[in-house]
Amino acid sequence: MIASNDHDPVPANADLYIHLSPKVSSKPWLDSEATPTNAPGGYWSTYSKETNAKTAGTFYAFLRIGRYTPEMKSNQFGQARDGYENYNGCILASTWLQCGPGEAVNGPFMTPGGRSNVEDLNTGIDRLHRDSGILWWREYIQGRCGAWNPPAPLKTRARL
Repeated sequence: MIASNDHDPVPANADLYIHLSPKVSSKPWLDSEATPTNAPGGYWSTYSKETNAKTAGTFYAFLRIGRYTPEMKSNQFGQARDGYENYNGCILASTWLQCGPGEAVNGPFMTPGGRSNVEDLNTGIDRLHRDSGILWWREYIQGRCGAWNPPAPLKTRARL
Protein backbone atom coordinates (compact mmCIF):
# COMPACT_ATOMS: atom_id res chain seq x y z
CA MET A 1 0.00 0.00 0.00
CA ILE A 2 1.25 3.48 -0.82
CA ALA A 3 0.22 6.38 1.41
CA SER A 4 0.67 9.98 0.35
CA ASN A 5 1.32 12.70 2.95
CA ASP A 6 2.10 15.90 1.08
CA HIS A 7 0.49 19.23 0.22
CA ASP A 8 1.61 18.77 -3.41
CA PRO A 9 -0.64 17.05 -5.95
CA VAL A 10 -1.00 13.44 -4.97
CA PRO A 11 0.61 10.70 -7.05
CA ALA A 12 -1.79 8.61 -9.10
CA ASN A 13 -0.45 5.40 -7.58
CA ALA A 14 -1.27 6.39 -3.98
CA ASP A 15 -3.76 4.04 -2.34
CA LEU A 16 -4.37 6.14 0.76
CA TYR A 17 -4.06 9.84 1.47
CA ILE A 18 -3.06 10.82 5.00
CA HIS A 19 -2.60 13.86 7.20
CA LEU A 20 -1.39 16.69 4.93
CA SER A 21 -2.66 15.29 1.65
CA PRO A 22 -5.78 16.75 0.13
CA LYS A 23 -9.02 14.85 0.47
CA VAL A 24 -9.94 13.33 -2.88
CA SER A 25 -13.39 11.78 -3.29
CA SER A 26 -12.10 8.71 -5.12
CA LYS A 27 -9.44 7.81 -2.52
CA PRO A 28 -9.56 7.08 1.22
CA TRP A 29 -8.09 9.71 3.55
CA LEU A 30 -6.98 9.25 7.16
CA ASP A 31 -5.89 11.83 9.69
CA SER A 32 -2.73 10.22 11.00
CA GLU A 33 -1.50 13.24 13.00
CA ALA A 34 -4.52 14.65 14.84
CA THR A 35 -3.76 17.06 17.67
CA PRO A 36 -6.03 19.50 19.48
CA THR A 37 -6.36 22.58 17.30
CA ASN A 38 -7.12 24.71 20.36
CA ALA A 39 -3.94 24.00 22.37
CA PRO A 40 -2.62 27.28 23.80
CA GLY A 41 0.17 28.49 21.51
CA GLY A 42 -0.37 25.59 19.08
CA TYR A 43 0.18 21.94 20.02
CA TRP A 44 3.50 21.45 18.19
CA SER A 45 4.67 25.00 18.95
CA THR A 46 4.98 26.58 22.38
CA TYR A 47 2.50 24.18 24.02
CA SER A 48 4.81 21.20 23.50
CA LYS A 49 8.15 22.97 23.29
CA GLU A 50 8.09 25.74 25.87
CA THR A 51 10.19 24.91 28.91
CA ASN A 52 10.92 26.00 32.42
CA ALA A 53 14.46 24.58 32.15
CA LYS A 54 17.31 26.93 31.36
CA THR A 55 17.93 26.53 27.62
CA ALA A 56 19.46 29.90 26.72
CA GLY A 57 16.16 31.03 25.20
CA THR A 58 15.66 28.02 22.94
CA PHE A 59 12.76 25.59 22.96
CA TYR A 60 13.09 22.08 24.33
CA ALA A 61 10.86 19.47 22.72
CA PHE A 62 8.45 17.88 24.15
CA LEU A 63 6.96 19.34 27.31
CA ARG A 64 3.50 19.19 28.86
CA ILE A 65 3.59 15.54 27.85
CA GLY A 66 0.23 13.88 28.36
CA ARG A 67 -1.40 17.12 29.57
CA TYR A 68 -4.69 18.06 27.93
CA THR A 69 -7.34 20.51 29.08
CA PRO A 70 -11.00 19.43 29.00
CA GLU A 71 -11.40 21.80 26.02
CA MET A 72 -8.48 20.17 24.18
CA LYS A 73 -9.97 16.72 24.81
CA SER A 74 -13.36 17.86 23.50
CA ASN A 75 -11.69 19.29 20.39
CA GLN A 76 -9.90 15.98 19.84
CA PHE A 77 -13.13 14.00 20.23
CA GLY A 78 -14.75 16.23 17.59
CA GLN A 79 -11.90 15.62 15.16
CA ALA A 80 -12.19 11.88 15.75
CA ARG A 81 -15.96 11.91 15.12
CA ASP A 82 -15.42 13.86 11.90
CA GLY A 83 -12.63 11.54 10.80
CA TYR A 84 -14.66 8.38 11.42
CA GLU A 85 -17.93 9.67 10.03
CA ASN A 86 -16.59 11.42 6.93
CA TYR A 87 -13.29 9.76 6.11
CA ASN A 88 -11.44 6.65 7.25
CA GLY A 89 -10.48 7.43 10.79
CA CYS A 90 -8.35 9.52 13.06
CA ILE A 91 -5.11 8.68 14.87
CA LEU A 92 -4.03 10.80 17.80
CA ALA A 93 -0.62 12.37 17.36
CA SER A 94 0.73 13.01 20.82
CA THR A 95 3.89 13.91 22.63
CA TRP A 96 2.90 11.02 24.92
CA LEU A 97 3.39 8.60 22.05
CA GLN A 98 6.27 10.36 20.36
CA CYS A 99 8.62 11.50 23.11
CA GLY A 100 11.95 9.76 23.10
CA PRO A 101 14.25 8.74 25.95
CA GLY A 102 16.09 12.07 25.79
CA GLU A 103 13.00 14.16 26.46
CA ALA A 104 13.68 14.23 30.24
CA VAL A 105 10.44 12.46 31.24
CA ASN A 106 11.53 8.89 30.49
CA GLY A 107 9.48 8.22 27.34
CA PRO A 108 8.51 6.65 25.05
CA PHE A 109 5.41 5.39 26.83
CA MET A 110 3.99 1.99 25.96
CA THR A 111 0.89 2.30 28.16
CA PRO A 112 -1.83 4.94 27.88
CA GLY A 113 -0.93 6.43 31.27
CA GLY A 114 -3.52 8.55 33.07
CA ARG A 115 -6.59 10.54 32.08
CA SER A 116 -4.79 13.90 32.07
CA ASN A 117 -6.95 15.46 34.77
CA VAL A 118 -4.26 18.03 35.46
CA GLU A 119 -5.54 21.20 37.11
CA ASP A 120 -2.61 23.42 36.18
CA LEU A 121 -1.00 22.61 32.84
CA ASN A 122 1.81 25.07 33.49
CA THR A 123 3.19 23.82 36.80
CA GLY A 124 6.28 21.65 36.46
CA ILE A 125 6.04 21.31 32.69
CA ASP A 126 9.56 19.85 32.63
CA ARG A 127 8.38 16.87 34.71
CA LEU A 128 5.86 14.12 34.10
CA HIS A 129 2.64 14.76 36.01
CA ARG A 130 1.27 11.74 37.93
CA ASP A 131 -1.97 11.76 35.85
CA SER A 132 -0.36 12.48 32.48
CA GLY A 133 -1.42 10.29 29.61
CA ILE A 134 -3.85 9.51 26.84
CA LEU A 135 -6.08 6.99 28.63
CA TRP A 136 -8.97 9.41 27.99
CA TRP A 137 -8.37 8.98 24.24
CA ARG A 138 -8.23 5.18 24.39
CA GLU A 139 -11.42 5.04 26.44
CA TYR A 140 -13.19 7.32 23.95
CA ILE A 141 -12.14 5.20 20.95
CA GLN A 142 -13.04 1.94 22.70
CA GLY A 143 -16.44 3.38 23.62
CA ARG A 144 -17.01 4.43 20.03
CA CYS A 145 -15.54 1.46 18.17
CA GLY A 146 -15.32 -1.33 20.76
CA ALA A 147 -12.22 -3.00 22.05
CA TRP A 148 -9.66 -4.06 19.49
CA ASN A 149 -9.67 -7.77 18.84
CA PRO A 150 -6.55 -8.66 16.91
CA PRO A 151 -7.02 -11.14 14.09
CA ALA A 152 -5.90 -14.69 14.65
CA PRO A 153 -2.36 -15.28 13.37
CA LEU A 154 -2.09 -16.67 9.89
CA LYS A 155 -1.41 -20.36 9.88
CA THR A 156 1.74 -21.33 8.09
CA ARG A 157 1.23 -23.61 5.17
CA ALA A 158 2.79 -27.04 5.35
CA ARG A 159 5.56 -27.56 2.86
CA LEU A 160 4.51 -29.63 -0.07
